[in-house]
Amino acid sequence: MATQQSQVIMRPQGIAAHAQSQEKERFAHPHRVMLGLYVGAFLGMLSETSMNIALPNLCDTFGITTGIAQWMVVGYMLAIGIVLPCVGFLLKWVKAKTLVLVALSCFLVGSLLSAVAPAFALVLAGRIIQGIGTGIVLPTMYAAIMRVFPPQKIGAANGVAGLVIMFAPVIGPTLAGLIIGAFSWRAIFMLFAVVAVVAIACTAATFVTPIETTRPKVDALSVLASVIGFGCLVAGVSLVADMGFSPLVVALLVIGVLVVACYAYRQLHIANPVLDLRALGIASFRTPALMVPARSPARWRSCTLLHRSCNVAWD
Repeated sequence: MATQQSQVIMRPQGIAAHAQSQEKERFAHPHRVMLGLYVGAFLGMLSETSMNIALPNLCDTFGITTGIAQWMVVGYMLAIGIVLPCVGFLLKWVKAKTLVLVALSCFLVGSLLSAVAPAFALVLAGRIIQGIGTGIVLPTMYAAIMRVFPPQKIGAANGVAGLVIMFAPVIGPTLAGLIIGAFSWRAIFMLFAVVAVVAIACTAATFVTPIETTRPKVDALSVLASVIGFGCLVAGVSLVADMGFSPLVVALLVIGVLVVACYAYRQLHIANPVLDLRALGIASFRTPALMVPARSPARWRSCTLLHRSCNVAWD
């Protein structure tokens, strides 16, 4: 009798030990697990900076003005800005691997659509679809790092992710210029499609789902405020380089700030926030979180100056 009781007691412990062993085995090579997300994040940032070089060619192909062509950049950033704040909530509803595969598939579809589009509107539509994919992949990568790597290696893993992301803007304009010189602007999108296929294959083969889906209640008002607020802010900041502080830009910025303020207040006072802003109360999280967007204006400004220098020769 005592032996049976000991077996009953030991059995759950054995199951737990077996589960822990499987978990360690799954994450024994965390960088291999993250490979698909690394490639996807690199692709997103490569796409962001490469298109600045192709804008003059788009104007020549479709007979559009530089202001209209600039929406290839603005629309991409706008899609990222709208989708990105909702990713944390999406990860609670959809398995991380499924969400990443959908995001990379969106990027693939958008790239192919832009590559063969006969009209600028379809090129822009494909570009916006690419932005949706990038807006999902980037935050998912950092969320997965927190769960795939052991605590003592998370800092180094974030450094690797940062190198992957920052390497793309370094080679993006040069690579785009070489491709346009040898082929055409459509070949850039075909390159994006090829890299997207590689990212999908790596994700399907090596990525595991480290994030638990809890399916919390959806706060529709928060989602709407997020879309309007962050969308207006991103559009306003993106357009100010070409339009200055025109009435439209000022209106977008004011609406964006007001709606984001209301959105932030609501997130702090509801049970299931779309974006948990209480994490900003932790100093060790707040400092790096604020440093990341602080780097973006400089990078965005350099891309804008590069685009304007191209316009001098092309106008």
